[in-house]
Amino acid sequence: MKLRNIRLIFFRELRDQLRDRRTLFMMVVLPILLYPCIGIGISYMTTMFRAQPRDIIVLGNQYLPDRPTLIESGRISPRFFKGQSQSAQLQLVLETPEADTTLTEQQQTLLTEARELVALMQQQQAIDDWDEQHPERVENPEYLKLQKEISERFTRFPAAVIVSIPAGFDDFVNEYLERLSPEDPVAAHNFERPLVMFNSADEASNTAYKRLGDVFGQWERELMKLRETQLNIPSQFMEPLFERRISDGDRRNVEDVAQEVQRAANIWSRFFPTLLILMTLTGAFYPAVDLGAGEKERGTMETLLISPAARSEIVLGKFFTILVFSLVTAFFNLASMGLTGFYMITMIGESSLSQMGDIKLPSVESFALMGLLTIPLAMLFSAMSLALATFAKSTKEGQYYLTPLMVVVMGLTIFCMSPGIEISPFNSVLPVVGLGLLLKTLILSPLSEINAYGYILPVMVTSIGYSLLALWWAIEQFYREEVLFRESEEFDLKLWVKHLLREKEPLPTVGEAVFCFLLILLVQFFSAGTFQNLMSAPASEQSSAIVMSLMLQQLIIVSPALFMGVLLTSNFRKTFRLRLPPLKILLLGGILPLCLLPLAMQLQSALEGFFPPIPDAVQQQLGALSNSEISLWVLLLTFALMPAICEELTFRGLVLSGFVRGNRTNVAIVFSAVLFGFLHMIPQQVLNAFLLGLVLGLLAIRSGSLLPGVLFHLVNNGCSVLLQQNVKEFESKGWWSSLISMRDGEPQFTILTLVLCSVGAVVFLTLLIRSKNDVSPGLHPDDPHQT
Repeated sequence: MKLRNIRLIFFRELRDQLRDRRTLFMMVVLPILLYPCIGIGISYMTTMFRAQPRDIIVLGNQYLPDRPTLIESGRISPRFFKGQSQSAQLQLVLETPEADTTLTEQQQTLLTEARELVALMQQQQAIDDWDEQHPERVENPEYLKLQKEISERFTRFPAAVIVSIPAGFDDFVNEYLERLSPEDPVAAHNFERPLVMFNSADEASNTAYKRLGDVFGQWERELMKLRETQLNIPSQFMEPLFERRISDGDRRNVEDVAQEVQRAANIWSRFFPTLLILMTLTGAFYPAVDLGAGEKERGTMETLLISPAARSEIVLGKFFTILVFSLVTAFFNLASMGLTGFYMITMIGESSLSQMGDIKLPSVESFALMGLLTIPLAMLFSAMSLALATFAKSTKEGQYYLTPLMVVVMGLTIFCMSPGIEISPFNSVLPVVGLGLLLKTLILSPLSEINAYGYILPVMVTSIGYSLLALWWAIEQFYREEVLFRESEEFDLKLWVKHLLREKEPLPTVGEAVFCFLLILLVQFFSAGTFQNLMSAPASEQSSAIVMSLMLQQLIIVSPALFMGVLLTSNFRKTFRLRLPPLKILLLGGILPLCLLPLAMQLQSALEGFFPPIPDAVQQQLGALSNSEISLWVLLLTFALMPAICEELTFRGLVLSGFVRGNRTNVAIVFSAVLFGFLHMIPQQVLNAFLLGLVLGLLAIRSGSLLPGVLFHLVNNGCSVLLQQNVKEFESKGWWSSLISMRDGEPQFTILTLVLCSVGAVVFLTLLIRSKNDVSPGLHPDDPHQT
């Protein structure tokens, strides 16, 4: 064995691998882009999909000690929470002497049901106390009946936790503090303590209970500090509310009403969906690589293309083949999980594992629905895997492309199974997320109060829609000769630098447009700490900090686009559409936002219940619009002029120019609008920005200029600023009363305004769509062959 030969072969193979541009991309560039993008996605999803606020029923809150004050203005004092955001997650429904007049009908109903549940629990505790004193007893039928009734009623109960404060609790606490001494630190531990009821099998209830436990622990510590200066008191009082047992009867003051079958459902709801999603993707992964990149590697792609079948028919045939493998893999895994679980359960009854309790499998109906939902999931994964595998040159490259898909799907699946994340109208329409949450909810049903069956249709429809989009992308790949017959792309650093500096193309490519967008996201991600520091400025500097933050965000958006436009293109003017537009299109750019803004605001108001609540940081930025301390001109500069220039240069400039290179103008407009909407992050703004991005892209294409889009953007954002700045004016009657009215402190457009705007929008959009480019083909800025 010669070391010299080993070294020669090593360097030869290493050079061959490093010459492949796509191998280098997957080894170096993709990790740099992938994980920050995953981090952005996680930050976005944790912000948007915060746990829903949970109702905590507090009975007898008037018996809580006055010092320290636990409840202020109907809410738990924020100082008892570790994080400020947790304070909003617990909403109290209090029993007060004024309950009959101050509470809503729904709150009164909750209090009545809570009192009944507490009464039933006290009956069960009384039976338990009697049984403890009679060891010869058998299972008490009345006790079991009460236990089942309490569990079933609490499962349907809208609130997460019930806390019942006994009468005279404040007097007991004061007496306890007075009797505490170093000689008798546990004095008076036999008084009645608050009763706490929760359901550990319900993630929402369990999470709320844990947060409430932290709150009471912090409150108890402050309570002890009242005597800390006088006596050396041990921290014995931290236990009574949650963990101590009462001496009379030895019963707990914390009652977990979960049944064994509910705990089992909670376990299965995380286990089954996770394996089912991952196995469905795995079943599509390898057949797609073989039928896509494998055809090219074996040299059989040419033979297939000269057959009488159309290319779309070829793609559909391959798609259904991959779909079959994905479904078979999923169904066999589902059946194996069910049979294995059933066999283990039958064996557990005779083994020491029976102490685990009732681990009953999900119902046959749940298994059937999971099988049904696997079909659109397999369709989505099959279409996406086929599209990526078709783009690859070899099976190795295909595995490179499909591995990030696996990583992203795993991340989404883990997120879906996180505690406190529940299905809702908004997340039910998201790819993978909606299906994962629905599978989870179906296993919990009917133990969960969420109506899982109502979400089956929207999840199925949207998932099939995403599958059709992915399938369309795969068909598009088969119609591109440069994709089907491209060779391995060797990378040479000198040639790449030479091409970059001397052989620039007039317009950016699609890849460069996408890379520009990813670069913007990365810069925003790594600048998040700076924005947080600005937002945490003192109250006196809050307004200027918000303005500074928004200006920095706009500079981050436009800088990568300008840098790449200078570095990568030979014609800066064409890339960014810097020319005078036709006067007709320019006028449409100024008139259209006046018609579309009221309609967009009405649509956003109508979909308010569909979207999750807006994060507090964004609320602060929106609140700056109505801040009288900030000059109107500063607001217009920050919210209108800078976004109009910076965002249009980026998205209707470099990004749209890159997508137009594919000679699909309509597709380019849609893709640029999708990226423009995604940049706004907030779901309410994403939809609005996407719809307006379609109009902005159409203005840019029809005029060949950036100016109509800038004018549209400026007028749209400027009108929003003026509306918020003049809210108080709309409260008084004036000539505007027939156009704008006030509702819940927000300006609302009247029916007359919406009708006029709808007619105007239809007319002006029709004129824009039917308008022709007023630039001759040889001078058109979107001509990719023009130098």
